[in-house]
Amino acid sequence: MSQAPFTVTVSDGTQSAQATVSVTITDTSAATVVNVSPEDAASAVSVNARVMLSMSDVMKSSSLVVNSANGVCEGSVQLSADNFETCLAIDSLEMTGPQGNDNEYFNNIEFTAAFNQATEYALRLTEDLVNFADTPALAQVVSTFTTGSNDLKITEVVAIRFSNDTPWFELYNGTDSSVNLADYSVRVKSRDSSDNSISAATIFNLPDQVIAPEEYLIVHSGFGDQLFYDTTEQNKSIAFIGDIDSTVRPYWFLNGFVELLTRDSGSTVDFVRFGNDTTEPLTAGQWQTGSAPVISNVTGSSIKRDIDNTDTNSSSDWHYSQFTTPAGVNDVSCEDDSDEDGIPDCSELPGSTFSGLPLHAWGARVNQKDIFIEVDYMDSSDAGIIPHQTALEKVVSSFAEQGIVVHFDVGDLYHQAGGISVQDHDLGGGDQVIFRQYTPYNFNQGVESLFHYKMANFDMRRKPIFHYMLMANSRNIDGSAGSSGVAELSGNDLMISMGNWGLSLDNEISRNLTFNYQASTIMHELGHNLGLEHGGDESTNYKPNHLSIMNYLYQLRGLPTIGDNEGDRYYSSRYRENANCAVQTADLTNSPFDSPENFVMSYSHGLGSSIDENNIIEANGLRYPGSAAVDFNCNADLTETLSQDTNDDTAVTVLNDVDEWSLIELRFYTLFSGNRFGVHQQDSDQKDVSKHIQQRMIEEQAPPLKLLSEIKAAREKQGIK
Repeated sequence: MSQAPFTVTVSDGTQSAQATVSVTITDTSAATVVNVSPEDAASAVSVNARVMLSMSDVMKSSSLVVNSANGVCEGSVQLSADNFETCLAIDSLEMTGPQGNDNEYFNNIEFTAAFNQATEYALRLTEDLVNFADTPALAQVVSTFTTGSNDLKITEVVAIRFSNDTPWFELYNGTDSSVNLADYSVRVKSRDSSDNSISAATIFNLPDQVIAPEEYLIVHSGFGDQLFYDTTEQNKSIAFIGDIDSTVRPYWFLNGFVELLTRDSGSTVDFVRFGNDTTEPLTAGQWQTGSAPVISNVTGSSIKRDIDNTDTNSSSDWHYSQFTTPAGVNDVSCEDDSDEDGIPDCSELPGSTFSGLPLHAWGARVNQKDIFIEVDYMDSSDAGIIPHQTALEKVVSSFAEQGIVVHFDVGDLYHQAGGISVQDHDLGGGDQVIFRQYTPYNFNQGVESLFHYKMANFDMRRKPIFHYMLMANSRNIDGSAGSSGVAELSGNDLMISMGNWGLSLDNEISRNLTFNYQASTIMHELGHNLGLEHGGDESTNYKPNHLSIMNYLYQLRGLPTIGDNEGDRYYSSRYRENANCAVQTADLTNSPFDSPENFVMSYSHGLGSSIDENNIIEANGLRYPGSAAVDFNCNADLTETLSQDTNDDTAVTVLNDVDEWSLIELRFYTLFSGNRFGVHQQDSDQKDVSKHIQQRMIEEQAPPLKLLSEIKAAREKQGIK
């Protein structure tokens, strides 16, 4: 402050003297902001919000200069939406100072600006703002915030490749209150599957479902059964349109439009058109010239807004992306996937997210092939249903030997503390679910299927990244011991159903059987998801020279040891009762009765030479490097050359091994089956209508009674001879 004189009087009681003293107070500390609104990182800020600043010091009113019009940034308090390339005009500026003295000094200011919806703004101070002693304020950006929307917004539209695809688009509620979808409808092209006719525009009403503030939701073309529709009440990230009994569904291909309408007045809330479509919104002014990019007919891709959901009603708001981010923020900023695991490289970096999911924190890395699997398990004490940590880690180690990292998520099963634990397979997703004695794979069975469970418990943001595995009881209607599982081929959904097999943890041998059988079955079903069949690249099963956990000969028995009684699995499967070469399961080298550390699981590396069943040379064994003789006809003579059907497929032919590790495909979301949500049907590629693709699932055979007897004997601590 300027000089402030004051008088000092000194007195001894008799005499006194006075002196006038002038003091100048200089404050050299830079003033800072002690309070700001909107707060830094605030979102869904109202476009009508007032900006408020409180300073730590008394500031000179004359130093407060702001933009009076949009344009080049000037003054001491600046507000910008483009990193201060330009600044907004500041309106209705009010100052309040110490003891109401706001003519010369102030502590607090408030103002307004013409904010746009869904836009990020930054507020900064410059050194032109000074305190009473002319000391400049600390120059800094004091708040970065994002405005909300006045209504719902379309933020993503998925690509369609096949004529019977079930398309979806994404909505975002950028307002500060919950919104009921029942107040809206959507206008879009449609397709009638009964005659393949296309309608230029059809209006579908949205369901009675609430979307919370700042939340995303995908509006999905309806499919499934009524029970499945009912299940969506438990998943707030998806809503279905299209009557369940109707054959008319939303449709687009390369080109099209999606228009969100108010149901009562039919006025446009939001609109996007793409490709060469020229449709106009019902309400004028809701779209500018041009169209958003073509949605390439690449499964798993989409067009979307940027991370801030910028909305200027123009094509520039939209871009094409190879990666969909359903029901989550559009935070993928790259198109690269250098390790070809289906996860964009930029989402595997520290601090990054994919649709809001912290994949790096969960273990994903660039140049590392990652597989994520959510595990839900039925509420049961059956050891065949409960996922065991030892079994899961056996699967993890088998893939790790090939440089592939598997991340299981069983929720808090092994980790009851708060937060996540990568080490304990807790990524916050897997959960215990209701028990049903029978679980079908598909719909219309009168009981919850695999996909009902997935719909009720699966975070939709995980859809492009995670496989979904359900640990169920049985595939038999009566709940009895049956098929070990079922899985999509080249998909992302699998079920393990080993309930009532008699598996237990009662003693060491029983535990070993339980862990090894569960681990090998999980790896087998996951192999189907990764594109492998029982013969690797073909359905031919029981090939002795195909050393793979995909082969029924080795799925539960484990892989043989080449050169060390390598035919023991073959003998155990085919000649169990023949004294010449009979081998019981317990006598196998590295058998499932042994410790999981010794049990060998893998997909084939393709090292086996072909076996010509018309010319089997027993001395060559399984035809691997280092192989020893195998008695294929079990007559105690290892020197013969035979013609024999060795794999019981009623044909005498050439049996081939294949390198399965080179065949597996981790990018399931780019494939027909992996992009579905349980729709088991044939579809045609619209790029080539003569090409038909069948979504395939593979159901395993029921276990032989002998295997169940062995499990029982182990549980009862009896001999297995």
